[in-house]
Amino acid sequence: MSLVTPNDNELDKRIALNAFIIFISATRIDNELSLHAVYSRTRIRAQIFANKFNVTPCYTPIKALSQDKKIEAVYIPSPNSLHFEQAMLMLKAGKHVICEKTSCSNSKQIKLLYKTALQNNVFCILGLFDTILTKF
Repeated sequence: MSLVTPNDNELDKRIALNAFIIFISATRIDNELSLHAVYSRTRIRAQIFANKFNVTPCYTPIKALSQDKKIEAVYIPSPNSLHFEQAMLMLKAGKHVICEKTSCSNSKQIKLLYKTALQNNVFCILGLFDTILTKF
């Protein structure tokens, strides 16, 4: 499992970090799921996040992350404008994708993601952390 770190405003970063902590905790419960690598658009952010959770390697070019044979699935919480491009790259590389909401800008993009997932025998799902909605 690999995480793509966010680069949005400070509130979004705090929400995302809390979500990551929950997500990373879940990877440590199951022996078949582990956090293997971290990606960020800037090397320093990737390194800070990786150090916090004792993870190596850190990737800055996302293509390098897509080529890592040890990674089976990725979680993408990047800025919304990058979701489609990053998810498509990972799906074409044969990686399962959990993409943060909003995953795409339009229905054409989402259909293309799911078509690509089917062609590569992987899944592409929406990851939604319910941080603001009222609990019932």
